[in-house]
Amino acid sequence: MFTIRDSQLQAFRIDMRRQLTLRLADHLKTQFAAQARETEPAEMVRLADATLEVGSKYGFEQEKDLRPLAEYVFVFGPQLDRREDTPWIRETLGQEDLGPEEKLSRLDSFYMFSYRIGR
Repeated sequence: MFTIRDSQLQAFRIDMRRQLTLRLADHLKTQFAAQARETEPAEMVRLADATLEVGSKYGFEQEKDLRPLAEYVFVFGPQLDRREDTPWIRETLGQEDLGPEEKLSRLDSFYMFSYRIGR
């Protein structure tokens, strides 16, 4: 019988997070191909890692939800929930009664119809 130690579980968690970070960075490179060519690979990984930090604060756990959140982090930066010019992001992400999908839907609606078109 095998026993998995806490240190081994921790190593698995670290590696799984690293793999997720790299997948998110690849997603950003695909979604923002033109900008990604001008961005250092380490910066793309940093943005992906920041996505995990932001996501963990607001209940984003699944990769399918983290991918679109990463796109907002790419566009608005890792401090997107603390910027003075994006209170709509902070307010939407902070709504604890909403799940990640509804939060993303509201962010998309606001961005498409108010932020992009209205400016």
